[in-house]
Amino acid sequence: MKRKELTDEDKILLYNKNICDVRRLNSAFLVLLLLVSFSFAIEIPKLRQRVTDLVGVLTPEQVNFLEEKLRKFEEETTNQIAVLIIPSLEGEDLEDFSMKVVEENKLGQKGRDNGVLFLIAIQDRKMRLEVGYGLEGALPDALCDQILRNIVRPKFRRGDYFNGINEGIDAVISATKGEFKADPRKRPETSFGAILVLIIIAFIFLTFILSLIRGVRHYSVHSSGYDSALFWMWLLGSMSERRRGGGWGGFSSGGFGGGGWSGGGGSFGGGGASSSW
Repeated sequence: MKRKELTDEDKILLYNKNICDVRRLNSAFLVLLLLVSFSFAIEIPKLRQRVTDLVGVLTPEQVNFLEEKLRKFEEETTNQIAVLIIPSLEGEDLEDFSMKVVEENKLGQKGRDNGVLFLIAIQDRKMRLEVGYGLEGALPDALCDQILRNIVRPKFRRGDYFNGINEGIDAVISATKGEFKADPRKRPETSFGAILVLIIIAFIFLTFILSLIRGVRHYSVHSSGYDSALFWMWLLGSMSERRRGGGWGGFSSGGFGGGGWSGGGGSFGGGGASSSW
């Protein structure tokens, strides 16, 4: 029996169906891959004291010393400074993770926005000062950059974490009192992570727009464009979600017994600086 030949219209319909099926399969695979990757994302620790050492680079006595210094400073000024030492960022962007920490813990006073986070990732050899809105005038990016590069970095390179943190904190405190000035000749380091995030966002936006444009011209591409739009909207939503909890390995952050400290509802806008050693 002679096999019936497909008409040109049938071939086009079959081709479009196959293309849609392949694109849906690819989208499903990417969603599954991203779900798996997000399930292993680094969790945001809950800060219950001003100095949280999740690595053990500080002795309990050193933690207590820094804790007491920051406690007195907070009582005198209401400004909140917190130190967080983590083993690794586990591939996450330093600036993104820092913002997640301050948003989760609400450092600073509500309405004053006067919090500062000193984040240190030991294995990545990266650090950041995250500054609340209310202290950006006293701690501009250039000054934060100099504190990290000129004061903290030399100590960290020698493995002297305590003095690096202690002197860095002293510089931050002095800056809030107008006693520490940045060298105007030096510029802050460009954050590669921030540039990379902007490139990714631009790429996603361009892909979404092109999908919509193609969708107006061809029905088959319209279907895939719709799926693509849903996928990218889901991806952006997932990237914006904060991981909650404190699932770090179980190292206690030191000997201070205060325990009840927490942030006061401050807000942050990305001010500060990052560096490495």
